[in-house]
Amino acid sequence: MVALDFLIDESELSEAASGNFDDGVLLHTCLLMPIRFAVDGHELLRSPDSASDRIPGPLLHWATIGVSLIESLPNHRRAIYSVPGTGNSLRFVVARDDVWITSSLNGQSGCAALTDLIAAARHFRASVRELLVTRLPAIGARPHWSNTLNQP
Repeated sequence: MVALDFLIDESELSEAASGNFDDGVLLHTCLLMPIRFAVDGHELLRSPDSASDRIPGPLLHWATIGVSLIESLPNHRRAIYSVPGTGNSLRFVVARDDVWITSSLNGQSGCAALTDLIAAARHFRASVRELLVTRLPAIGARPHWSNTLNQP
């Protein structure tokens, strides 16, 4: 089982709605939302010094670069996602139809079916797209985000 989701932080939405940020700033430093990523019951983003299963992360980075990396796994078989703002990474290794994911944040590892991981990643991207369309339409309508987030 794969859980990849986020909680909405209203203050981040307000800040993004009130500013005129370029796409690079939006990608890396705006819309910091609490993100959870769990595989096979292992919380990959739980910090060793925190009880929370979530870390604040730039939502658009996860929904674009992170999801793209996961979608590339059938062809590339290995990948490393640098978790923004943490100095840590998630290592992905495909073995047959499964993928092993290891977090340098806490040493946790989990295994999931590659198809389940890709489905969870695409659902995450669709949830981000829905958030932009409904709550931040000026950002969601920008060509870069509408093109990038409108993948299947």
